[in-house]
Amino acid sequence: MRADAEAGAERATGAARAESYAKGVLALGVESFTAMQVATVLSVNHMKLVPDIALAGGGSLADVVMAKMIGATTQRQSLSPVPTAVRNGHG
Repeated sequence: MRADAEAGAERATGAARAESYAKGVLALGVESFTAMQVATVLSVNHMKLVPDIALAGGGSLADVVMAKMIGATTQRQSLSPVPTAVRNGHG
């Protein structure tokens, strides 16, 4: 009984979210709505977007997001410790 109630709640939540997205796309258009959703996801994850777009000087939103992801990966790799033997050339 409880599982049925939880499943019903999940379906209702999903249907409401789908309706909200559909109305957002109709109101803003596909590209603007998508850009807004991407900006929301990035902000929730504390990633800067506006300065990167301003510095990119063109390209699509997808280009900017891809560059941001590559930059974050590169930064994480550069922050990882390098074993002493590798730094000294004895690796």
